[in-house]
Amino acid sequence: MGRKKNIGLLVSELENDFSASLCKGAISASKELGYNIFIFPGMYINPSYVDLERTKYEYQHNVLFSYAGMQDLDVLLVDVGTICTNISEAEIKDFLAQFSIPVITIASRVEGYPSIRFNNVAGLADGIQHLLEEHACQRIGFVSGPKTSDDANERLQVYRLVLEKNGIPYDEERVVYGNFSEYVDDQVRDLLDRNPDLDAIVFANDMMAFGGYRVLKERGIQIGKDIVVMGFDDAPCASSMEPALTTVKADAAELGYHAVVVYQDLLSYPEEEALVDSIFVQRESCGCSGDGLRNLRIMPEDFTRDGKFNLILEELNSFLLERNKTRKGAAYIKKAIEDYIVFIRDRIIFASDDERDWNGLFSLMKNITKMELQPYTDLSKVFMLFDYMYDLLMGLVQSAEEKFLVSELYKKYYKDTLNLLQKAYDDRKDSTDWFNRIATMINRDVFNFEIWDDRVYSSIPDKLIGLYYRSFYLCLFDKPIVYEKGASAPVQERIHIRSFLKDGAVHSPSPEQMDLSTKGFITDLYPEQSADGIVIVTVLFSAKEQYGLLIHEIPDNYMNYVYPINSQISAAISTLELLKNKDMITAQLEESLNKIKESNVILDELSKSDELTHIYNRRGFLTTAQYQIAYPKNKGKSAMIIFADMNNLKIINDRFGHEEGDYSLKLIATILKDAFPNGIVGRFGGDEFAAFTLLEPREGVVQIRNRIKELTQTYNDSNNKEYYVSMSVGATVFKCNEKVQLKDLMDQADVDLYLEKKHKRNNILKN
Repeated sequence: MGRKKNIGLLVSELENDFSASLCKGAISASKELGYNIFIFPGMYINPSYVDLERTKYEYQHNVLFSYAGMQDLDVLLVDVGTICTNISEAEIKDFLAQFSIPVITIASRVEGYPSIRFNNVAGLADGIQHLLEEHACQRIGFVSGPKTSDDANERLQVYRLVLEKNGIPYDEERVVYGNFSEYVDDQVRDLLDRNPDLDAIVFANDMMAFGGYRVLKERGIQIGKDIVVMGFDDAPCASSMEPALTTVKADAAELGYHAVVVYQDLLSYPEEEALVDSIFVQRESCGCSGDGLRNLRIMPEDFTRDGKFNLILEELNSFLLERNKTRKGAAYIKKAIEDYIVFIRDRIIFASDDERDWNGLFSLMKNITKMELQPYTDLSKVFMLFDYMYDLLMGLVQSAEEKFLVSELYKKYYKDTLNLLQKAYDDRKDSTDWFNRIATMINRDVFNFEIWDDRVYSSIPDKLIGLYYRSFYLCLFDKPIVYEKGASAPVQERIHIRSFLKDGAVHSPSPEQMDLSTKGFITDLYPEQSADGIVIVTVLFSAKEQYGLLIHEIPDNYMNYVYPINSQISAAISTLELLKNKDMITAQLEESLNKIKESNVILDELSKSDELTHIYNRRGFLTTAQYQIAYPKNKGKSAMIIFADMNNLKIINDRFGHEEGDYSLKLIATILKDAFPNGIVGRFGGDEFAAFTLLEPREGVVQIRNRIKELTQTYNDSNNKEYYVSMSVGATVFKCNEKVQLKDLMDQADVDLYLEKKHKRNNILKN
């Protein structure tokens, strides 16, 4: 039996939504087909960053591309559409010419290379036509990507052709050019200044739409009402934006998946091109509903006809899995959904009243929830399917007793699922806390050994045993390499494995492992990847100095650990190098320690954040507010603590569903953040919130209450919900002092809250 196929994937940063999704799809296909996959996450070539200070050394990551080309790979899949978005076609060809391995370009076509990219035309044309026909938009602006990007140019051409097809002349004044990132504030402002009468804006990708939302909101323009907004990509952030973004689903995971599946066919035909379709997705930013099941019309009698029943199964699987339904890896989800629908037919619809197996239905639903749904679908779609079937069942059963049984079954299911999600969140938080401790220990141990003691390198992978790693190799060059921006990548011929983690234990390298050729060494280490692991390679560097490479084998669900671990180890090795060079220690050690502190501050902030509302959690609020109260510069200043309780959360959950309950909690958080723009806002858990703010002169409880009421009214008037979201607020005013205890203030605010709740709004319906 020959060796497994080795797939190389060159992407931009893993924190980029597109790159992360592309990796997920390629990983999924590789696992299904039994391939090894090696991911090399660099950055953009010749980027145009907004934060130049923070990003000025990110060019260091791009040395990974050169090392990728030196490995024993069967194909190199290159995300040209992202990595090369800011360079010319001639420069792209120069970049690709360095590889002797067969190359397939992703997301952009390059002459002389086979490629796989999106069919930008169908979904985008449907979307713009929808704006014209359904929303009567006539003055549509367009925020394009860079002029050097094929995707950007093709999407601009689609915009132009659809307008002209509908008798609307193309107007260059209605077009601006961004960089495919969220930092397009100036371009969107320019577009609005030149065209104050726009009734719609189409963005060439969702990240630019994210930035556009910021500008529209700062100008008081209501998205979905005053102006229609549409994006492209259906990035993970699109559905959670407020309002949810109408977009074109160009699934990066699908692109990555098919790149792996068809790579051998593409390599057989130079300049062959494969296209992945894009699909228009309607959401609230154009004034439409986002209910993905809105067009399904299933009646109980449909279950009696085999032909119709098979169509039901096909439609529900199409909704839940979309194009993933044909994937081998999605078969277990498809089978579970079919079992669920067949069970409803055989054990509920066609069963007599006393034979209906509600407990069996409950067990099936729980089992589906516990499945590994990613990357084929997600829990929100499962909830939508179950809610749809709930309405069907409530229309089917006749007696009040059975309606009560159905209601209780679903109530119990959602309660158990909530507990399951809470446990998953707690586990994730525990992992973050554990990672925080590990990051601290990695850097602490630098100082536990003599400067020239190599045992310090073995102490690093030892910390990763409990952090989901399957294996890990710490590989260093003979000495640090200085890499100046704009210079040729300093590729090294030799590298040393200083320590590694394998089979749950830390190993010291043998003499032959200590000194390796960089040519082919990464693929040689992994002739067989673990069943649930992938290999990601990162570069160790600090400022202009490169130290070596890290090779991580980790489940794809934990790719988010890769960059922080790399950053911490880079900082630790930088510290070691500084300690070895006493002439530079004073200036550079301070910089290295600052980086360590920055990383730990970020990780600490993550542990203080509430996952749903993105404000402080209980711990974060109590810690931060107490610090401000005792802060010497605030001594004697008037301040206020409020304790708020959302009204009628249970009623909203029961009547409209838990997604609406989550929306309501996020809206309360937004109102409080707007009410206290310079304050501290936190969620205590459930429906309880708190806030701290320093008071302006002549500002007191009455003014704060009025501000909250006005904001609450504004947000309720501007959304399209049937119900009214409100809160009861207790408040206490005090003078800041180091002796003031936050707990006492919270107790006082809680008493005031109790009195306020007597006057709360009981009717949640707006009409």
